[in-house]
Amino acid sequence: MIGLEEGRENLPEHSGKLGLLRVYLKNEEDAPAVKADLDKLCPDLPIAYLYADVCREELLVEIEGIAYL
Repeated sequence: MIGLEEGRENLPEHSGKLGLLRVYLKNEEDAPAVKADLDKLCPDLPIAYLYADVCREELLVEIEGIAYL
């Protein structure tokens, strides 16, 4: 494991890059708008869309990212 104190120049080339997003949607009808925005922002990133309760009541969408260290 490489610590931050060793400097970013020692981190692997892929470090910090997103590998996958999981998008949790509270309301199924929000899917087309959310998908359209994320397709523009992250065109080459695999995205899994799931319909489920999100952590906080006031949230309609929750996004979880998997990144390389």
